[in-house]
Amino acid sequence: MIEILLVIITTLLAVICILTFGILLKVSHAKTGISSLIQTNAAFHDINADQCRERFELTTAHLEQLVEATVSAERSISEIKEVTDVIYQYKLPNAAERKILDQIEIENEVSSGILNADRRHV
Repeated sequence: MIEILLVIITTLLAVICILTFGILLKVSHAKTGISSLIQTNAAFHDINADQCRERFELTTAHLEQLVEATVSAERSISEIKEVTDVIYQYKLPNAAERKILDQIEIENEVSSGILNADRRHV
């Protein structure tokens, strides 16, 4: 009877050892898988960080180009405004204004002729 108990205990110990070995093997595989996932996650994190940095640099470059274009447009608008102000200030007279200017010039010539005539007689 002791022999049977020893056989049962030995068998149970063998089963426990086999199960323990299987569990340790599964834990080892899980640990390896988790380690691989951590490395993959770290690699993806680095790739994502690089892509974010590149997008930030591209966005910064585009914003700088927009600022330059805006400044250039503001300069152009300012120059156009200056030119239009000069054109408005020194615009050519229309037909009615030319008629008035001609009349003023004629009146000035008549007035200066009269003044010159008076000075000659004096």
